[in-house]
Amino acid sequence: MISADEKALCEKLASLPGWSIAEMFNCGYEGDADPIYHGGLFYDVRDWEQHGYANSVEFFEDSETEHLVVQRGTIYRPTSDKDWESCWSCVGISKDSPERENIHAQISAVRAWSGTGCDGTGYPDLKEFDLETWKEWRIWRSVHEWIKALGE
Repeated sequence: MISADEKALCEKLASLPGWSIAEMFNCGYEGDADPIYHGGLFYDVRDWEQHGYANSVEFFEDSETEHLVVQRGTIYRPTSDKDWESCWSCVGISKDSPERENIHAQISAVRAWSGTGCDGTGYPDLKEFDLETWKEWRIWRSVHEWIKALGE
């Protein structure tokens, strides 16, 4: 049984834009204001510079089933200059742009170029939801702990 406090939190999450949810859980966000219906990516920047990765939770539509997929993964920082140039080229950021120093721009460029990887096991860790039968607050109940963990 869900507690009244947890249900209230999940109903609140359903009413907020992705950026506000990221702020609430102390993580980064890239995507549409409504990640459930239009996709988005929550991510943790803390390990990016020192350890070379950013854990993430991505919302996207499965093109075959038209279901919402929420998947945990990792974005791995490139190690070679050639790969970095490919990332920047992929998103149209020039060599002299100050955006290259921005961690959020780096994560966005790497994700655009190479996507996200599976955590350790090699198998995707995901949940799938039929938006015709799942209420938004119940989706948030199912995945909010994943997002919360990014900022802890």
